Amino acid sequence: MIITYMYNVHTTSGVVRGQTIHVLNTSIDQFLGIPYAEPPVGRLRFAKPELIKTQLNYIIDGSKTCNSCPQMQFGSNKWDKMNITFSEDCLVLNIWTPNAGNNNTNKSQLKPIMFYIHGGGLTMGSIFYMPIVNGSVLATHDVMIVTVNYRLGNFGWLYGDREDAPGNVGFYDQLLALKWVRENAHKFGGDRDRITIFGMSAGSWSVSAHIL
Repeated sequence: MIITYMYNVHTTSGVVRGQTIHVLNTSIDQFLGIPYAEPPVGRLRFAKPELIKTQLNYIIDGSKTCNSCPQMQFGSNKWDKMNITFSEDCLVLNIWTPNAGNNNTNKSQLKPIMFYIHGGGLTMGSIFYMPIVNGSVLATHDVMIVTVNYRLGNFGWLYGDREDAPGNVGFYDQLLALKWVRENAHKFGGDRDRITIFGMSAGSWSVSAHIL
């Protein structure tokens, strides 16, 4: 993989600085760790996610990985080898697209979008398990790829029988990320009207839940 240059995309989250990489002789624009929701901490710890406020005068560095959501850990050093960090401030998404430099609303030039929800039994997993969850190769097939972090375990699914802990907020995280993509897709050269959601294991369960 060769990195050539970096440039900015203006989104509802703020300005995101991504980079162009070369995969299988194809130029792919990569944006990692874009926040789509306010950090789910404090009063939001078990609450439905809130759309992130636009960060003015700040550039989101989309060239490096971010936090994974807190979860069960199996194996003594598995995560260390992957350089994984954990924090409740983890509601981010990754984008790989062959078309970000286009940045226009000419619908005939916009690419279809594949929105991936990772597996892990709703208790573990991350979009930063590289290279397992890496959409760069799939993006060489002329599609825009999105992967999304969502809250896991008690943080994502605990039911508290109260407004600030309604339960199943992990699904609401996924839904808010999908809404973010629809709002910002064209800025990355993606077609908001051609989004396919798919997943592995618990990710496929999540797809079924959203269809219902």
